[in-house]
Parts: sequence; C-alpha cells; structure tokens
Amino acid sequence: MENWKDCVGFEGYYEISDQGNARRVGKTKPLAQVINKDGYVCFVFSVNAIKTNVLAHRLVVMAFIGPVPLGLIVLHNNGIKTNNTPLNLRYGSNADNSQDMVDHGNQTKGEALHLSKLTEQQVREIRSSILSTVKLSKLYGVSKGNISMIKNFVTWKHV
Repeated sequence: MENWKDCVGFEGYYEISDQGNARRVGKTKPLAQVINKDGYVCFVFSVNAIKTNVLAHRLVVMAFIGPVPLGLIVLHNNGIKTNNTPLNLRYGSNADNSQDMVDHGNQTKGEALHLSKLTEQQVREIRSSILSTVKLSKLYGVSKGNISMIKNFVTWKHV
C-alpha cells in the first residue's frame, strides 16, 4: 500500500508517495512522470498559475526522511535515478556522489564528456606512437602534459 505525505513547499496542493509518485491533494490519479535530460524523474506542479519543475527524489526524501542538511545532496543507493523509494535514497556529499557514479558505472568518461578533445581511437594512436610528446601535442591539439598523462595511463585508463 502506497503511503502519501504532503510535498514540502507545496503543502495543501500536492502529495508524494513512498513509491515516488505525486498527485494533487484530494485526487487519486498520480501525475505524469517526466524523465529530465539528466535521467531523473520530475513533475510539473502548478500553483496559482505558476508552474514549477520538481525532482521526485527530493520530494520523497524531504517528506519521508527529513530536510536536506546544508551542504549535502540526495543520492540513490543503487544508482538507478528512477527508483525514488525512501530506502533507496540518502544524503551525501558531492564526493559521495562522485564515488557512487564510479561504483555504479554511471560516471561519464572519455569521449562521452562534452569537453573531450580526443576520441578513444586517438588515445590508442597516442599510446602506440613513437613521436615525441611535443609533436603529439601539436598533432592532436592538446597539451604536452595531457599527452604524458595519456601515455602513462593517468588519464583515459578505461582505454
């Protein structure tokens, strides 16, 4: 059975359940869930003609666990951003979040990073090249230090 509580900041207007569903107060039908560009479940709340996008995991944690302590964020224990049950949520630091991404295999790396200047193929070419660090840095448009870190497996370890 789903347990419902008022949404913090939207008391009297919206409720959130321990299953991560939201609904208007007095209604039984849950609101549509939207998956945002980062993969998190969110809802669009409308109060006095003002629409607000709210994240399901923050609503659940504030209703069922308590206020988010200063300097902490909400983390998903299993790394699944759509699992917004209280047992799957906890508070942690940004460092905890980074470690969770590594542990759950959700960390963006390599050419998937939006600022990446190199591809995995180029990294392989750099590692197998006999050219000097200076020549490689000019050829690929990255710093000598970057070339050195690639060749020494400090960066791009996954390739």
